[in-house]
Amino acid sequence: MNRLILLILCFASLTPTARAADTPYDLLKKNYGVYCTPDDPHAFPMKVWGLSSNEFAFWRGSRDLYFTWCRDNTRDWLDDKGAYCVNHGDLHLGNIGSYVREGQQLGAMSFGPVDFDDTANLPFQIELLQGLITLRLTARQNNIDLSGTRREELSREMFDAYRAAVASDKTTLEMVSDEKRIGKFIDAAQKHSYEKTLDKFTDDNGKFLPYVRTKRSYPMPKEILKPAMDRADDMARGIAQAVANSPALKAAFIYSDVRTIRESIKDVALRTRLESLGSQGLKKYLVLLKRPLKGLDMDVVMYVKQEIPAAAERADAIPRDPRSPGERCSQDMNVLTNPTAYLNSWCDIGKESYWVTFKEPWSEELETNMVRDYHDLIHFARVWGTVAGAMHRNQGHPKAILQRLDKPEFFDQLRHRSTLYMAELDREYFDFTNDPRAKADKATAQKMIDAAKADLEARASLR
Repeated sequence: MNRLILLILCFASLTPTARAADTPYDLLKKNYGVYCTPDDPHAFPMKVWGLSSNEFAFWRGSRDLYFTWCRDNTRDWLDDKGAYCVNHGDLHLGNIGSYVREGQQLGAMSFGPVDFDDTANLPFQIELLQGLITLRLTARQNNIDLSGTRREELSREMFDAYRAAVASDKTTLEMVSDEKRIGKFIDAAQKHSYEKTLDKFTDDNGKFLPYVRTKRSYPMPKEILKPAMDRADDMARGIAQAVANSPALKAAFIYSDVRTIRESIKDVALRTRLESLGSQGLKKYLVLLKRPLKGLDMDVVMYVKQEIPAAAERADAIPRDPRSPGERCSQDMNVLTNPTAYLNSWCDIGKESYWVTFKEPWSEELETNMVRDYHDLIHFARVWGTVAGAMHRNQGHPKAILQRLDKPEFFDQLRHRSTLYMAELDREYFDFTNDPRAKADKATAQKMIDAAKADLEARASLR
């Protein structure tokens, strides 16, 4: 019996995942929760609330756990220094979509990655693995059968689209232009006007609404906006710094110094998006400015979003980036998009770092509910592969990537590791949702959301 126990202990010591002794809740609390405001029901409890809703949401919002697993189980990739490039770090379908591109024509569109919170210098293989896991989980979430040869076919479609994009010299938009659904998606977004953003977030008195609600979110609020004019001076300093950090923003802005920007601030709100997962619980400010943009004679909502070290850094899979998180996010966004976005900058406010852009109505993200059947899934596998391949190709190392892609064993290795991680994800999700601390945090957030829902309904009844 003692010999059996000894053998089990020896085997466990050789198993990579044995290194991660913390529970999923412990890891997320330690790596991510430390950046959230303590005892604020809008902060870490909201993160837990979002992650608990279903396994796909848990996958989307638990980057720390994925990169911890990669740290312990993909050492061969992490040691392959020739495979490193800037990764998006969180390229699920909801982080792909239309965006406003650079140039003089405000509202001109492009297509590619969005939401760059977790960018990091990593082997391209780790991004590909995320893509395959995302697609397989999308199938599971939407009850799409992947039996028989379908799983291999799905993997191959994503893989081949990625390889083709790496080998191409076209922009992402040019490569997806033959996909009719993407063209219709962009056309629909481009028809919006900037008044839509103002109507969505503000009232007739130049103040932010307390809640944002849509037909789809009814009767729940989609967003909760807490008054935050006490941060107006900080926002003025931060936006002035962001203007100084970006020639494009400086060229677009009428105001350039702290005084004129502070005088133009009409309102500030702290934003909680109920649909957010990856950055849920961090500070997100909306700042209403009086006519700040050249060529746009109306008020504008600036978005000042807190950034923290990337998930791969927090998981100790890679060293910490010497840049501030906001600077990393902004600069990596320029690397990963072609053409780059219209307004994109960063600032540091006290000990916190922020990405700075503006809220506009033209950027739209893909959604998993667009994947209705296996045909749709194959379509979006090609889109994902094209976007990821273009991102990595833009950095000027296509030959190094292609050499590794063309090794016969790599495709099977990619598929195998996606299966291994999905089994780990099943275990982590079960452990997380059954952790008493997660249940308590979820209840705290739900109480706050229920109060917001009741207040929203009371306000509606008075109209």
